[in-house]
Amino acid sequence: MEMMSQIRQAAPELRRDIMLLHDLPNAILKRAVGQLLKGKRRDLNLLTALISGMVEAAARQAIEKGSAAMTKRELRRAVARVLEQPVR
Repeated sequence: MEMMSQIRQAAPELRRDIMLLHDLPNAILKRAVGQLLKGKRRDLNLLTALISGMVEAAARQAIEKGSAAMTKRELRRAVARVLEQPVR
């Protein structure tokens, strides 16, 4: 019971720390997408959020299924479609 109480008390701090861990990669992603879409009428915040969500979901799939190569390939294709870029 004491351990559960400590976890609940630490939960807001833990959530804050997790958000901080995501801030730098998301900032880098946003800059990269912004450069790619410069001059285009696209919603940078929405596209960055979509890509970030796809990356998180793909990482979970790769861990659960143990298929990193296939997951990486499909993620690359999906991101290219969202950005309307040719797949490499």
